[in-house]
Amino acid sequence: MATIHGVPNYWPVEAQRELPDADALPAYLDGVDFQVPGRSEGRRTEHREGHCIIRALRWLGAQRPSLFPATLARQEAPDFVLEPRNGDTPWACEITDAGETAYQHWLGRTADQRGARLIPSPAGDDWCGDAAEHAFALALGTAIGTKSQLGYRRTAPTGSIRCIVAYDQTNTAMFVSDRDAELVLASAVRTVSVATGSPLIGMLLRGDTRCLVAGVET
Repeated sequence: MATIHGVPNYWPVEAQRELPDADALPAYLDGVDFQVPGRSEGRRTEHREGHCIIRALRWLGAQRPSLFPATLARQEAPDFVLEPRNGDTPWACEITDAGETAYQHWLGRTADQRGARLIPSPAGDDWCGDAAEHAFALALGTAIGTKSQLGYRRTAPTGSIRCIVAYDQTNTAMFVSDRDAELVLASAVRTVSVATGSPLIGMLLRGDTRCLVAGVET
């Protein structure tokens, strides 16, 4: 397995892996899973995308077992293509972060700090009313809308199922329940599907294990 700074990055670009059937998939993923390094510890895109696709595969193995066994190819635009060996429709998966730009910059600046840190809020003020929910919806909608653009799926197989896997790095995550987040995700996916005239599945990864899903076939 390729490594970056001594940490497995799961797949380098243009690599592929043969995935077992759904029954054997959890053990297989346990064997290749890894701890993502911190921002100040050499984290790179490959680490983040490897972590996200492993979590997406865990959900797919449990909820869509007929997709496996399959070949998973690591590429560009989309980031991963899952090709079921039984001839089912392939999945074209694009990975992204959902987070406010200012908050992402703050995370980068404070990555090497230890101990308690004051989490920023809009204009330095406390969240008021439903401001947190609105900020969350904007961040998630922007992330999904951006990654739904044609350029991010230019090498996807014809007729493949589009899937955007977003990791929740919003400043508002602690204020938005999974139930509310799922509603926001469904709204964002529906908006993009209508605008592009093409079905879309959205996955939102929250915390260490939670995976919320909305869109076709869910």
